[in-house]
Amino acid sequence: MTDEEFLAVLATHKDSTSEQVWNAVVARTENDWVGDLNWEAKSDNAQDFDNFLQKAFGGMPTPPRLEYVETLVTNYSFSIADVPGSENKAIRAIEICYEKMIAAISKSIGECVIPLAESPDTDVEVSEVEHELTRFQRWTKTPKFLK
Repeated sequence: MTDEEFLAVLATHKDSTSEQVWNAVVARTENDWVGDLNWEAKSDNAQDFDNFLQKAFGGMPTPPRLEYVETLVTNYSFSIADVPGSENKAIRAIEICYEKMIAAISKSIGECVIPLAESPDTDVEVSEVEHELTRFQRWTKTPKFLK
């Protein structure tokens, strides 16, 4: 995207909800958000871009699109590395992403696998699926990189 398009996205979504900002992110390709693109526009508007990114991370759906999260966080290592706590903000966004991915797996098991197991045509017992879901939820913890 051009610098003008980038700045327009920031301006348009300054007062948007987190979900609206996330939708604005995914309305473009993940390559439009690479950390070293629009370097000067991002650097010159670092705080506004940081606010935009933090709002976007707050609006990530379950599950989030990992390729977008990974691309967005590269900005904290490149064009807006001078934002206070930039690396921690990037790491926290990844933690949130992983939390949502784990939640999505649990939801999928409950909404997809259990109904399939209820069919008399399957060899899988519902109780086995429920047991595995409980085991997964009990033992799968989101990595916590920040204390």
